[in-house]
Amino acid sequence: MLRRALAAIKGELVKVDAPVDQLVKDMNRSIAEADKFIQSIEKEPA
Repeated sequence: MLRRALAAIKGELVKVDAPVDQLVKDMNRSIAEADKFIQSIEKEPA
């Protein structure tokens, strides 16, 4: 019974891990875009 429970947990971890990896990549891309935008605003003359 414990083996089945551990196998089920491991299976769920694999299912969750891939979407989390993509989420982190998407967030990093968004942060980089926001940083570029902020830098462009800071360079504009007042």
